[in-house]
Amino acid sequence: MSWQLLSPIPECRRAALVERARLQPGETVLVNGATGTAGRLAIQLAKHLGAGRVIGTGRNEAELKELSSLGADIVIRSPLGLRPERGAMRKP
Repeated sequence: MSWQLLSPIPECRRAALVERARLQPGETVLVNGATGTAGRLAIQLAKHLGAGRVIGTGRNEAELKELSSLGADIVIRSPLGLRPERGAMRKP
């Protein structure tokens, strides 16, 4: 895959952190689903933009171990089984 095809991905993350969230240097960023490709990019970008602390969450134990090397200051394992069963939220 060419770099031109991949270049919009970081731009979307940058827009989310800079334009939508208006990230200021020194602020804390929480990245849910940080073990996925987009989450890993978000961790790196948040650090690059000056976040004071980046917190990454995820369920993949092996991937969680790598988040610190990408810039996550705190890594939290999300417990499994927190999603309601299908239909559990339906009204009778």
